[in-house]
Amino acid sequence: MMQITVERLGCVVLGSNWRFADLSSHFWRLYLHDVDGAEAIIARRSWPLRGGHPLLIPPWLHWASRPGHGVRQVFVHFASPGLSDTVLRRSFQQPIDLYPAPFLVEGLSHLGERLTAGQQPGAGDLLRAKALVCLALAQACEGLTSGAIPLTQLYGLSPLRTLAAAVDADPGADWSTTGFARQLGCSTDHTTRLFSRHLGATPARFVAERRLVAAARALVAGRDDIETIAVAHGFANRFSFTRSFIRRFGTGPAAYRKRA
Repeated sequence: MMQITVERLGCVVLGSNWRFADLSSHFWRLYLHDVDGAEAIIARRSWPLRGGHPLLIPPWLHWASRPGHGVRQVFVHFASPGLSDTVLRRSFQQPIDLYPAPFLVEGLSHLGERLTAGQQPGAGDLLRAKALVCLALAQACEGLTSGAIPLTQLYGLSPLRTLAAAVDADPGADWSTTGFARQLGCSTDHTTRLFSRHLGATPARFVAERRLVAAARALVAGRDDIETIAVAHGFANRFSFTRSFIRRFGTGPAAYRKRA
C-alpha cells in the first residue's frame, strides 16, 4: 500500500560541504543533530535543526542550509513512491519538527553510533532505518492540518494502482491519456478525472513527475551520461530533459548528481 525505500544513511560532522543556496530533491531527508547550530531556510524563514529534535524535510521543497560548526548529523534519505508527488507537494510544504519522539531519537542515535564507529550499514541497519522513517512519516501525516491523506491516494489502494505501477516500472514508455483510457475502458475525460481524484494529477502530469523522479534516482545511483538517462526516461533529448529538470528541482541534472 505504501512503499518506502531507504536511499542513503550515514553520520557526518557538518562542514562547508553542507552549505546549499538552493536545494531540492526527489527524496525525504530525516535529520538528527547532536547539538544546536545548523539551520534550514525556506522562503526566508529559518528552521533551526535543534539538538535532539528529529527534523523531516519533505521532497520537492526548495531550501537553503547553514551548517553549524562541529555539529554531528545522523541522516536518512528515503523515498515514498507509493504516494503521489502532487499529493506530497500539496500536503507537506515545510519541514516538520518531530520532537518529542524518544523512540525516534534513540533509534537514530544508535544508528549514528554504529556508523561513526566506521561500520558499513548492514541489512539490520537498513531495516532499522526503514522502521524509523515509517514512524517519522506516520507522525508527519498525523500532524496534517487538513486531515489525513485519503487512502485512495496511496497507490496500493487506488483503482489506478496497476497503471501507476506500470508507469513506475517503465517511465520511458509511450504513455498517453488515450492509452490509459483504452486500458481502463472509459473516455479520456473520465480517465483524467480518475487520475486527478486518486493520484492528485492529470495523466500527463503524473507521468512527467514519475519520469523526473526516476531520472533523478538514476542520476544519483548510476553512472550513465545525462543524454542516455534523458532518452531512457521518455525525454526527447538532453536539452528537453534539462529544462524540465530545472523547473522542478531548481538546478540542472549535472549539479543535482554532484550534490545529491
